[in-house]
Amino acid sequence: EAQQEATKLSIRMVTDETNGDKEGPQQPQFTPICRDAVGDKLEYNYFDFPQWVAHFILPSGSFLHRNFLCFMFHPALEELRQYVLEHPTKPDDITMSTLVSHLAGKAPRVFTRRVHEPPKQEQNRRKLLWSDNKEIWANIREEAANSVSGYFGAVNPGSVGWCAGTKFQQQKQKRGQTEFFCAPEFPALDLVPWVNEGKLGHDQCDPPIAGGKKV
Repeated sequence: EAQQEATKLSIRMVTDETNGDKEGPQQPQFTPICRDAVGDKLEYNYFDFPQWVAHFILPSGSFLHRNFLCFMFHPALEELRQYVLEHPTKPDDITMSTLVSHLAGKAPRVFTRRVHEPPKQEQNRRKLLWSDNKEIWANIREEAANSVSGYFGAVNPGSVGWCAGTKFQQQKQKRGQTEFFCAPEFPALDLVPWVNEGKLGHDQCDPPIAGGKKV
């Protein structure tokens, strides 16, 4: 129920922002994680890559403002970077996503990254890591998600899809819960919000400064 309310609030925020209202509802709250005291536990979903209610994103498919790099490589977070290097799954995606969402105070904003069917490519590095730990891969990835989230003490409210707040947003009932989805799941290029002027995310970063020089 808490996740559903957070998703609905996120949709309202995206809708207001798309319509030019940036003074709408506040960001949905993060969910506290207290594994040692009350047994809270995250379950790692490795079956798909959801656009809705995603809490972690892959760095290779991300646009990240350079200001975040100052925090990611700050000496105060040395133990987190060392954890990534020493962990058998090298969970840089989990760590980066969690760190950035806490710095921003928001869930990741997820846009489609596939317009046409991509060529099949093997991820040799990930495949090698999985091959070396295939008997326990799911368990140790889940352990990493819980360890990193436990380090910060909370998990973000989850993403919304590229179509949030538009006519392409759809919903269905499943086991008494409302599930949101985009139809189509992967839009044509003219529907991708951040590609088109005036759409959500297009002007996310500051414009060039006077004189034609970019910051």
